[in-house]
Amino acid sequence: MGLVLTFLPLIATGLAIGSIYGLLAFGIVLLLKATDALSFAQFQFVTLGSYFAFTLITQHVLPFFLAVIVSGLGAFGLGVLMYYLVIKPMEGQSQFALFVATIGVAAMIKSAIGIIWGYNNSTMPLPFNQTPISFGSGVAISSVHLVILAITIVFIGAFIIFFNKTLLGTQMRAVANDLEAAQMMGINVNKVFIVSWGVAAFSAAIGGVFLSGLETVNVNLGEIGIKALPVVILGGAESISGAMVGGLLIGVIEVLVGYFFGSEFRTAIVFSLLILVLMVKPYGLFGERHSERV
Repeated sequence: MGLVLTFLPLIATGLAIGSIYGLLAFGIVLLLKATDALSFAQFQFVTLGSYFAFTLITQHVLPFFLAVIVSGLGAFGLGVLMYYLVIKPMEGQSQFALFVATIGVAAMIKSAIGIIWGYNNSTMPLPFNQTPISFGSGVAISSVHLVILAITIVFIGAFIIFFNKTLLGTQMRAVANDLEAAQMMGINVNKVFIVSWGVAAFSAAIGGVFLSGLETVNVNLGEIGIKALPVVILGGAESISGAMVGGLLIGVIEVLVGYFFGSEFRTAIVFSLLILVLMVKPYGLFGERHSERV
């Protein structure tokens, strides 16, 4: 019973954090699948989403959940704008050049956040009861972690349904599988790219709101979001469901490492795991082996 009392709250915390990592990884995987691009700006959309929501809530403009959606839509618009202003003009250039360009965009977003909102930490107002929920026998789990876990799973489920069951989602998968064949079939590839960059920014912003609920609203929040990269590697760079599973695994591992060895070891262990997976199974737990090596 002692082990249950100890590990259940830890696992619940890890699953809550991991579900957010999975949500952030979703956007990365989406871009990799649909546009074959890796965007460093994703991590600053995490920060931007938290500040959007914080402002809408604290200025009494919108209730929490509506503020979350509006923040995501705002990020969607900025993601589309980024595509038109930065990504599309660089068509035909190398993936590395594109990645470097997104680093520049990330730096500009972070600077803009500091100029507009400043550099102080703020607490995200959460609309639900934050009293721990007791399950009897002395087992109490944070209600914040449980609610955030449930909400992020709903969002991820909605994204997966969109990607697998809608016409646009089917077109996005077709483009991801074979760009030239998709063009020959009459699929509007440009529209797919636009939506992909917008949805990726949307998912990052949503994840940022919930991440700030566990942390704080601060200009460095996106640096925590970088932990979505090990999630992508672990789950497989082309697997959306793998991103979710990988996120949950990374979240639980991170919390357990912090409990047994100290919080200062969490990041080091997570990225050590990334290196190990790259060495042993570079295509991830749910990814497919490719004969081509980049």
